Amino acid sequence: MKILSEVTGKVFDDDDVVYYRNIQQSAFYISNKVIPVDIFCDDNGKLVFAFKRKDHKCMMPVWLANKKVDGDNDG
Repeated sequence: MKILSEVTGKVFDDDDVVYYRNIQQSAFYISNKVIPVDIFCDDNGKLVFAFKRKDHKCMMPVWLANKKVDGDNDG
């Protein structure tokens, strides 16, 4: 399903993105030049970041390696 982001103005396919409620992980992605295609609040008032699935696949190993370096193992 095609979605138009009210925040970014980008049109994206729902099947081509992953959604994160983890602010630290989202900030890490953004600090590494991975720009979300959408940002919104869910029904529980949680901030949600939508990233392209292909960017997620590239960044997940980097995120996990960084978590091990920081000593924070709670995912």
